[in-house]
Amino acid sequence: MYGLSVVAFAASPSFRVSMGLMTLVGLAHVSSYALVQTVIQTYSPSALRGRTMAIFHMSEVVFTLGSMLAGTLAALVGARWATAAMDAAGALLTVTIGAALPLARRIR
Repeated sequence: MYGLSVVAFAASPSFRVSMGLMTLVGLAHVSSYALVQTVIQTYSPSALRGRTMAIFHMSEVVFTLGSMLAGTLAALVGARWATAAMDAAGALLTVTIGAALPLARRIR
């Protein structure tokens, strides 16, 4: 739902449709972020939970680098294509990780 909503947003020529799609993207983002934090905290030993969360929050650096790449890409090919390309890369990476680490899908 997350990736498809972003692709639909990138392809949407309508402002109203785009706003609705961004609402879906926002809900999916909040849900996935909460899920990731829950899984990380659940599987971290109590003694290392603070350190684990510190490393998790250091991933904000990756978001900054991704934002810089998206901005550069948008300047070169336009915001629509940059959004679609970044989302396609993220979706491909998600599928690749899922295929490479099948046990990750069984985390309960």
